[in-house]
Amino acid sequence: MASGLAQKGTLAARNNSTQQLDATLVQIGTAPIVYSAELDNTGNSSEVFVKFFNAASPTLGTTAPDEIVAVPALTKIMHHFNGGDGLSFPTGCWVGCVTTAGTPGTASPTNSVAAEIRTDGN
Repeated sequence: MASGLAQKGTLAARNNSTQQLDATLVQIGTAPIVYSAELDNTGNSSEVFVKFFNAASPTLGTTAPDEIVAVPALTKIMHHFNGGDGLSFPTGCWVGCVTTAGTPGTASPTNSVAAEIRTDGN
């Protein structure tokens, strides 16, 4: 059974966005609350960094991310935003995946990272 924190996000989430992530940013919503992200890096032998931006038109490698999730090599993880309460992206949510932590970095992983991102649907 899901923990209380994880369950909050699961119950509130109304939309699942399935993406293949690399260094090309994709927009998840125009003003969503993001509850969780299931990130599958089993196709890469190196750690990757999934970066989430609250911005109208972010630039990967230049714009500071609002959330960075490290995904170990050969691993699939579930990341809960704010303990399952969700994180608001009122300006728009953009997401991409690179091989460098922090703001810099524009190199895609060898293979894209599968992501299922759960939001409130906005």
